[in-house]
Amino acid sequence: MVGPFPVRRDIGGERRDGRARPTGIRGRLPPLPPEIASHVAAVVLFGKPSDHFMRQVGAPPITLGPLYTPKTAEYCVPGDTVCDGSPFPGQPNPLHVLYSFNGMTLAAADFAANRL
Repeated sequence: MVGPFPVRRDIGGERRDGRARPTGIRGRLPPLPPEIASHVAAVVLFGKPSDHFMRQVGAPPITLGPLYTPKTAEYCVPGDTVCDGSPFPGQPNPLHVLYSFNGMTLAAADFAANRL
């Protein structure tokens, strides 16, 4: 979405189906070039897999670059075994699919809109 628009700022998104996709299977994606960071207004993460979860599935932790960390909000439903760091029982529990129903998407939209 970044192109020849010097004042354009974007909010992008990706919907996942709740299944873990360890980065080791396809390899790590390269970091975004630093010049793109000025075009990113906000980063919102719902149910980001915890380092503990990633170790349990044999994958490296998910990290954000320093240019994106101050623009990031993370949302984790208490008790969501993917993101809260608790032992992972082999399948995500039902709490991992509540983000579109529990008001966190509204909070995330406010977070992102306030950074445009």
